[in-house]
Amino acid sequence: QYIEAKGGEVRLRTEVSGITDEGGHYRIQTAKQGDLTARYVISAIPVNNTLQIFSGKTRPVFAQKQMNSQQLN
Repeated sequence: QYIEAKGGEVRLRTEVSGITDEGGHYRIQTAKQGDLTARYVISAIPVNNTLQIFSGKTRPVFAQKQMNSQQLN
């Protein structure tokens, strides 16, 4: 409700095939709803799965900061 109250949109059960950082916004490719554009992306899937669908300059930044399970223990 908070996101929607601020003018955002929440999409549940939306299969995303790719997210591209286009400098200032993201292009989200979905399986059934076509391409979407967003200023922010919130992912509810594990970070390693999210990184697999990212392309552009954002992926290397986050991939570099990602820790494997051994580093967490």
